[in-house]
Amino acid sequence: MVSGDYVPSYSREGEHICFQGTLRIEDSEYTDKTLLYPLRKSEMFDLLETAGFSNILGFGSFKNDLFIDNESPALVITAQKASYNQKTEKRKNNLVI
Repeated sequence: MVSGDYVPSYSREGEHICFQGTLRIEDSEYTDKTLLYPLRKSEMFDLLETAGFSNILGFGSFKNDLFIDNESPALVITAQKASYNQKTEKRKNNLVI
């Protein structure tokens, strides 16, 4: 069985967050780096609405804790996307004859 250590790290690079993960297995080390664009809660909600989602809710954890800007460790979002039939029905209701 092979075992190793995984070490994540974060840093700022301009307006991005740099996520770097290093995996150490025996005498080898593998590192990967990904630049992330930080989205604020309001930006994410706007994007979801524009994409057709509704009933958008944000939580500070998977336990549905209250999300608090700059304090919550995560932003967990739930949202609903209208089905094809709901979209068709909505279009019918909005027709002007």
